[in-house]
Amino acid sequence: QLYTNTGLAPTVKQIFAGGNNSFFTIDATTIARPGSDIKPSSLGRITTDTWSSGQGILGTLGNGRWTHIQGTPTKLKTLSSLFEYDESTNTVVPIRLKSLSVGSTHAAAIMDNVTHVQAGTSKGTDSENDTNWGADVVWWGGNEYFQIGNGRRNNLSVPGYIAPLDSGSVVEGKGGKRKEEHRFQITPKHTVMLGGSGRKVSVEQRVECGRMVSCVYSGV
Repeated sequence: QLYTNTGLAPTVKQIFAGGNNSFFTIDATTIARPGSDIKPSSLGRITTDTWSSGQGILGTLGNGRWTHIQGTPTKLKTLSSLFEYDESTNTVVPIRLKSLSVGSTHAAAIMDNVTHVQAGTSKGTDSENDTNWGADVVWWGGNEYFQIGNGRRNNLSVPGYIAPLDSGSVVEGKGGKRKEEHRFQITPKHTVMLGGSGRKVSVEQRVECGRMVSCVYSGV
């Protein structure tokens, strides 16, 4: 019923639950309907949406509202209908959720965006402007115990970024003017070599939300 008369055919892809909330992601494919004037080039286009239900008084629904109880699914607009350009395929692709960790009152979503972790590994192709970027992570919900990690205690009803864990969030330009702002990202799964042993392993960073606490760690 969420997609009735929208011209979209939904398929539930993922379900996440924790605390007093449930979340699920949907791939909605554009289809032809009788009497519609949709362009043929739009047919088959996939839009990825995120929905939630449950308790929202602390902002855990992520829909920008402070609803006590949400009995029917509500869309997280911040995590829906997202697209990006993939240079490797020269196409526009939907940005899906790779995973979503739900704590007792807060949550964190790891985005399945395009990543690049090969900067500085090839003398033949690297340039001085080449840089690494990882998977985006957004946080929302209860924050009484600073569990979101943004340095404040106010609850968040809309998913938002936090600063990197190992550096300042703002790089100052000339004259003290703000030049650029960084955000927290995690390293996607990739292969690394351990010391001088020559052993190769696959490693990735992960995010978990618990009872008033958050954790970021590397897993092999």
